[in-house]
Amino acid sequence: PGVTRVEATRALAVRLRHGGRERQVGLLGAERGAALRRIVTLDGAIAEPPPDGLMVNAALGRLLGLRPHDTVTVELLEGRRTKHEVVVTAVVEDMLGTGSWMDAAALERLAGTPAVITGATLAADPVRAADLYRTLKRTPGVSGVAVRRALRENFDALVRRSFTLTLSILVAFACAIAIGVVYNGARITLAERSRELASLRVLGFTQGEVGRMLEGEQATLTVASLPIGAGIGAALAWGTVRAMGSTELWRMPFVISARTFISTALMIVVSSLLAGLLVRRRLDRVDLVAVLKTRE
Repeated sequence: PGVTRVEATRALAVRLRHGGRERQVGLLGAERGAALRRIVTLDGAIAEPPPDGLMVNAALGRLLGLRPHDTVTVELLEGRRTKHEVVVTAVVEDMLGTGSWMDAAALERLAGTPAVITGATLAADPVRAADLYRTLKRTPGVSGVAVRRALRENFDALVRRSFTLTLSILVAFACAIAIGVVYNGARITLAERSRELASLRVLGFTQGEVGRMLEGEQATLTVASLPIGAGIGAALAWGTVRAMGSTELWRMPFVISARTFISTALMIVVSSLLAGLLVRRRLDRVDLVAVLKTRE
């Protein structure tokens, strides 16, 4: 009830061997032109299974040392348990697991058994979802049901909880460091030029004019450092993704949006303003007579 589209799938347990390496994986028979269960690469493109041959993802390719046009031994671990030599026709960079795919018809020929399915992807009307779940629950041949919306919501909630805490701590430390660096730089400038700044006051410059000179220098340094800091931050993020964002279970794409740079720049600007206010208070309290009496 409520099902509007069905895409059947067949998965075989196989052992792949190549060059002294082997890996037990699930070989999935995929339909060309599928809309519900697609093979999506890291750059968002849709990969289609080849009419003949084997397609593997890059993670499995690295484990077995596979490249396009290599020949791999496919040992079936169910049914007749036969062995076959299959050519790898494509290696794709996807996001999850160690996957291998064949065209559904090619997989049936490889298995040498009548056409069967081990799973199906359904598109259903949300209004009749409850009726569909009750029917599936009563169907003996259905061993399990996964609802994509629930899986995604749970995944997003888990990631959001962990990332929110981690990012909050990192942002708090970053703000503290930014305030400390700007404040320390301004304090050093004030200490080095206190005699000159006091002399300007004696010559008739107002507190505001002298303060703007000091703050303008710090603002210039801060603005000039933003592009450099953004470049270093992007390089560090890219290195982190390269080092930690690729495992057998999942791959993390390197993505930085303009919003990230804008929010970072705003954080630095606000931190610089706070540091500037602290230094401005110290500048306003400078004892002109004591400073001018200092011998250099």
